[in-house]
Amino acid sequence: VSKNSREAGNMAIAFWLAGQPALCLHVLGKICAADPSNTDNLSNYAAILTMMDGQHLSIPLLDYLNMKFPQNSTILNNLGQAWLGLG
Repeated sequence: VSKNSREAGNMAIAFWLAGQPALCLHVLGKICAADPSNTDNLSNYAAILTMMDGQHLSIPLLDYLNMKFPQNSTILNNLGQAWLGLG
């Protein structure tokens, strides 16, 4: 276990890469709740929510990140993917 939220976020992404998406989502959610100031983890969490059919949950996070980092291509892409997933 890591006390560093960046390192913990990377460990959570490793669960995704290992084929454990539900575990990744759970762990990353806990990490984001413990340290909501880490915008990389928030962005990854929103992207994973979108990939797991949680677009309606990811859009508020992505809107927040878009206000904080206007015109960021990754955030805009993820926001577009989330809206596309909703139809």
